[in-house]
Amino acid sequence: MGAENKADLKEWAASGVELGAIPWNKLPDINLYMDQVITLLGEKLSFYECGEYDKLLSSSMINNYVKNGLIEHPEKKKYTKEQISRLIMICILKSVLSIQDIAALLNTGEKTEKLYGGFTNTQTDAMVEVSSQLLFALENGDDLNALALKFAAEANAKRAASRKILEYLGNIENKKK
Repeated sequence: MGAENKADLKEWAASGVELGAIPWNKLPDINLYMDQVITLLGEKLSFYECGEYDKLLSSSMINNYVKNGLIEHPEKKKYTKEQISRLIMICILKSVLSIQDIAALLNTGEKTEKLYGGFTNTQTDAMVEVSSQLLFALENGDDLNALALKFAAEANAKRAASRKILEYLGNIENKKK
């Protein structure tokens, strides 16, 4: 890895330690138009993008999330704090879970603010942990390929466990009906 690439990776990892997820009280209190939402989340979630073609959000994606019931229809073409927080969770989770699994997680009837608060706490902890491990590896000349493999294996195991839990919860809900 060239010195410039290593510096970029180190800068990215350092930003993950400091960044954290966007807390509820830092989300806009005013309703935003779609282009404003896309701009805001593009800036706030750029940490999760890998490459220029890895777009986390577009107007057609938002329209599909509305159509599939992941977020409510906008009021007068404006999106509320609740809708924006749900979009943040969707953008972060969609690389790990299917839209159906995300819908099952988000559509539990729990208040969005509480759901989002738990999500941001967990996401911040995970970002700090992974970014710190990466910084440590970079500073100590550790094998980055082995670390990437470790992170991918852990992510896959946790994804499988999450899907199994959702399957279990879905079976419980179906038996109640």
